[in-house]
Amino acid sequence: MAFTSARDTRITTDDVKGSGVLFSSLGLKQELLMGLTQEGFQQLTPVQELAIPHILARRDVVARAKNGTGKTGSFLIPILQMVNPAKDHIQALVLLHTRELAMQTAKVAKTLSKNMPDVTGRIMCAIGGVSIAEDRERAREKPLVVLATPGRLQQLIDEEILNFRDCSIVVLDEADMLLSQNFIRSIENCLAACSNKRRQTLFFSATFSNSLKEFCDKHLRDPEYVNAMQDSLLLRGVTQYVCMLKEDRYKLKLLSLLMKHLKINQCIVFVNSVQRCEALYRSICDEFRVPCLYTHSRMSPEERSRIYDNFIHGQARLLIATELFTRGIDIRMVNVVVNFDTPLSADAYLHRIGRSGRYGHLGIAITMVAGDNEKRRFLTIDSYIQGQANSMIHILPKDPSEIPLDLYDASVVDSDIIPHLSDAIRPRNS
Repeated sequence: MAFTSARDTRITTDDVKGSGVLFSSLGLKQELLMGLTQEGFQQLTPVQELAIPHILARRDVVARAKNGTGKTGSFLIPILQMVNPAKDHIQALVLLHTRELAMQTAKVAKTLSKNMPDVTGRIMCAIGGVSIAEDRERAREKPLVVLATPGRLQQLIDEEILNFRDCSIVVLDEADMLLSQNFIRSIENCLAACSNKRRQTLFFSATFSNSLKEFCDKHLRDPEYVNAMQDSLLLRGVTQYVCMLKEDRYKLKLLSLLMKHLKINQCIVFVNSVQRCEALYRSICDEFRVPCLYTHSRMSPEERSRIYDNFIHGQARLLIATELFTRGIDIRMVNVVVNFDTPLSADAYLHRIGRSGRYGHLGIAITMVAGDNEKRRFLTIDSYIQGQANSMIHILPKDPSEIPLDLYDASVVDSDIIPHLSDAIRPRNS
């Protein structure tokens, strides 16, 4: 969720700067406005300016915006404004494609509604990997807002644990992913269960395919199309670099060099497989004394949630992750992203580097390329990036410390938690 925060003095780029509209001008409930203010959020981002008035007017909306520019707030704020705690049925459903994104979005909803005691306690997050008995227990509390992954939601509907007949708002976040072959059948079934004829349906996505257009035509009523993409899918605050290596074995040495010479607030290192994730974690632990975490899809939801929370709260500056972590996850202190493995597609590349430079802040993304397969993939990515306005991938300097600090905003808000990686890293045998 990206807002302009009064408590964060770092530079913000134009793609998250709206025209100066204040949340206080929207006529929001005092308790909701208080929650926004207490979190330091004052002004709307461009996508929020475009989408929120239509949503509050009960219009169906299809919104396009870059990741990290405020899409989450665009639907959560209107939902919290419109729910009526005097009623005992589910009023809003938010569908999300990963457990992490669902948990994160639920956490944001509860934070913003913390001054609304009759609402915040009735926000339910339903995800796979958690005991269905726990969901049964939460269902007895008469939730007003449900945030769920498709598989678990389908189970809750099939077992009649939750009833969505009177649900008046349905949101598909990262709609392009939710309408992929992995989820489309569950999504169709879930929308059918939300049979309220006056249902308001909201789609949010960075990309807009023909299949998404067809789905909108089928399920939305005269929607308002909102486009806050501006000139490029890329966040303006992210400066991109590439380093061509002779062999894959040199990547760990380069990563060590980056950690020594860059002023890293927090860094996410992306790899292409679970095996690679665990192997890189072991290598880093064996060779360097660096606070490090790792996460991938084969971990339990509880493990992944714990690691996510630990990283957010600064228990490590370095997180190794697979593609699971590329969409929607907001960690405001990440100012460096490293593609240890070249992404498999341009789309994956965009979502990975979008973990840096969020909230309109500055960051850098460094891609390592070794071997013919990675070179071919990188050429495809580079060709795509060159087609984006004001975008290019630079050659990484031989001395990474030559990267100007003002490109990646190395002003650490919570530097007292752990030292910079450049101060912490040293070989085990030193």
